[in-house]
Amino acid sequence: MELVEGGELFEDIVSHGCLTESEARYVFLQLADALRYIHSKGVVHRDLKPENILVDKKESRPGLPEVKISDFGHSKLIDDGYSTALTRVGTPQYWAPEVLDARTNARGYNEKVDLWSLGVVLFVMLEGTYPFDGADNSLED
Repeated sequence: MELVEGGELFEDIVSHGCLTESEARYVFLQLADALRYIHSKGVVHRDLKPENILVDKKESRPGLPEVKISDFGHSKLIDDGYSTALTRVGTPQYWAPEVLDARTNARGYNEKVDLWSLGVVLFVMLEGTYPFDGADNSLED
């Protein structure tokens, strides 16, 4: 396992504020590429969120944060005889609609749920709040 010297993207957002558009784009593209790779291996992360994204301070340059996806504890290999996952795991603020809705959840879901979570992560990086969390959308420590 690789040692990543830094901390969680979540902590950076809470302590330093939102990322700039160029920083968020840079992080987003890294995450999209990482998801493309794990999805090509049949893996669904199922808990992509800023707390599970590590900022590699050693590799980062000003305005260009290098990141790594961590915590594959809820991930699922969907090439193990199953084409979809059924269980609700992860963090509800980042769940895709097909995970949340009992009517569609019975049919299962695939790697596309990670893309929804990636969109929520992008929103959090730029706005510092959750897009769908009721009256109080602020990030909590």
